[in-house]
Amino acid sequence: MAVFAPTGVQVWNSATQGRDVQRAVLGDDGRLLLLGPDGGEVWSSEPPHSQPI
Repeated sequence: MAVFAPTGVQVWNSATQGRDVQRAVLGDDGRLLLLGPDGGEVWSSEPPHSQPI
């Protein structure tokens, strides 16, 4: 999964090429989850920082 700016420039990539990512979910805890066809977690972000960075 990748995110692109309106200009078409890639700004983020989950490095999950070749894995069957079906959807992205933002959890109540602030983590981004990428889920496979069976609903299993393929990738997740780090826990949110407790203080702004």
